Amino acid sequence: MRSVQQSMETKTYLGLFDKKGTVKVDKVLDFMDISRTELAAAFGLTGDQLRPERMASKTKDTITELAGAIEYVAGIFKGNEEKTRKWFNIPNVHFGGSAPKKIILTGRFHRIKSFIYSNQKR
Repeated sequence: MRSVQQSMETKTYLGLFDKKGTVKVDKVLDFMDISRTELAAAFGLTGDQLRPERMASKTKDTITELAGAIEYVAGIFKGNEEKTRKWFNIPNVHFGGSAPKKIILTGRFHRIKSFIYSNQKR
């Protein structure tokens, strides 16, 4: 099982983590092209709960997992942001024809995360 902490081995192609490995929520929102309110709703939270100064440890872990999954996909595409963005935004047969972003926004990030890491080499 993948740790919720951003791995030192994971490259940050998209800059979703700072040098200390802390997730940059605003960068995740920008990459996903969604609002704080949309992402919060996907995780059963309020937009205010995603503000860095108010973020609970569990919430931070969840957003860190999302950012790590995004960075992992970016690594598959050798850091190509455009290809990574397309992967999250175009319909995918593995998700019943829905785009991964849509699946995430409907509160089923676990499904995307499982798929992304299912072929990870150990």
